[in-house]
Amino acid sequence: MHGNGNGNGKGTDRGFRVIDHRVAMMSDEEVGALAEEEQAHAPSYVEELERDLAAHKKKVKEIEGNAQQQLQDAIGEVKKRLEREVQQQVRALRAQMANPMLEVFDVLERSLQMARSAPQGAEGMLDGMQRVHQLMMGKLGELGFERIETAGQSFDPARHEAIGLTPTEDAEEDQKVAAEVSPGFILDGQVMRAPKVMVYRLQ
Repeated sequence: MHGNGNGNGKGTDRGFRVIDHRVAMMSDEEVGALAEEEQAHAPSYVEELERDLAAHKKKVKEIEGNAQQQLQDAIGEVKKRLEREVQQQVRALRAQMANPMLEVFDVLERSLQMARSAPQGAEGMLDGMQRVHQLMMGKLGELGFERIETAGQSFDPARHEAIGLTPTEDAEEDQKVAAEVSPGFILDGQVMRAPKVMVYRLQ
């Protein structure tokens, strides 16, 4: 018996083909034109991927740029803060080093004033004390200290410490420094020790 292809016998698989008879009837030029038209109107998946990739790259570059700028700003702020802290520590250390010198300087200044008013014959001692005075001023200057000028200056409560009043009948002298009792100093633009002064007051 012969099988019909549906039983246990070996059948032959038959596929289906769809033939576009329009293309078969076209010339080569028409087929090429149709293909170009379909390609021109059909969306390009590769081009879309390339556009998406370019957009993602641009976004990543913007994020990296912003992150780098934020990092640089943060580093700059930390650097400034550390510099301020170091400057404050250095200033405090210099002030600590100068305190004993300032105490000796006060004694030396008072001794100089007494020596200047002493009878004749003390010129040698006065000269030696003046040399020591100049030496101490130089050392204080090396530490960054500047003496606050008071002679003839108007009294400034932010820079001077008034310890007494001196009466005057001269209106031009009113509220000006009459005398300096102990010197004051500035360090890095800040008053480290205000000079103690007597202030004129109009009577």
